[in-house]
Amino acid sequence: MFDLRDPDVQLELVARANRAPSIHNVQPALWRFKGNILELHADTSRLLTISDPTGHDDRISLGAAFEGMSLELTRRGASLEMLELQPFKISDEPVRLIAQARALYDGRLGDPLAEMISRRATWRGVFASASAKQKTQFTRHFEEQKYVVLVDGKENIAEIAKMADYAAFSFIRRPEYFRELRRWMRFSKREPGWAEDGLNARSMALSSFEQFLGMFFMMPQVFQALSFFKLGKLLISEARKVHSSTFIVIFTAPQQEDPFETGRAFYRLWLEITAQGFALCPMSAVSDLSETNAILRAKFSIPSSHRIVNVLRVGAPSITLSPTPRLDPRKRII
Repeated sequence: MFDLRDPDVQLELVARANRAPSIHNVQPALWRFKGNILELHADTSRLLTISDPTGHDDRISLGAAFEGMSLELTRRGASLEMLELQPFKISDEPVRLIAQARALYDGRLGDPLAEMISRRATWRGVFASASAKQKTQFTRHFEEQKYVVLVDGKENIAEIAKMADYAAFSFIRRPEYFRELRRWMRFSKREPGWAEDGLNARSMALSSFEQFLGMFFMMPQVFQALSFFKLGKLLISEARKVHSSTFIVIFTAPQQEDPFETGRAFYRLWLEITAQGFALCPMSAVSDLSETNAILRAKFSIPSSHRIVNVLRVGAPSITLSPTPRLDPRKRII
């Protein structure tokens, strides 16, 4: 049995929980340990007020972090019993309590998905070709899943690639959105946060030349000038990468489901995809833009009882994935 009061154990748990995905890799989760009680708090200084004004996506990120902690505890023969889940709200408090749970030393067997935590990563490059066997196994595993819409076929994927570029540019052309996104992009190792958070050049699968171009063209004044001459869309286009996808996965959730619970399910889906030997990259803009969201709903007959949470391009990674930047766990304990 492990002791949750042990600082070394706390650091190990938080480090693993913090491997969970979060929007722009902002890592908003903070943890407090009180005996066998764990508290999850939101670090409101790391929330995205422009691209996510309602806090919906940040709450999904926090749910994913909670699921990561829950999974890690199962590797140690324990589980989490939810005691309190705070309602969905926006607040100016620097630190906001989200959830409180009790660790139960029940000796239950570890969740197999916990072993996927260290392997999970976002792949933003071009996918390699998947074998026929891989495709068949993937389809069999996910085609019956309740909240997953599996899309394949070159024509469908090409159509979604166009929607992805259109949606991404619709957001990024807005100066305030661009500034917030650029805050989390790291093109040089000299930039603060390169090895800690955000989207660095390595995690964005950029070559040295692309890094150099990115540092220049993603300067706000340069990008706005390019957008004026309608060149910005070409600069951010990811159509080639989307075309290389083996599948597109549309992840949905019940309309009334708390985004915190959606985040837990989203993380588990990602780990399941990892376990199948595939990697993915979210294309959040497609689901966030009402126009493209409506097209997807109609084309793939998504019922009104469900919302589209995210659209994922999925395929076989062409390289061995390396872990994305993470904050020191000592900075995530309060």
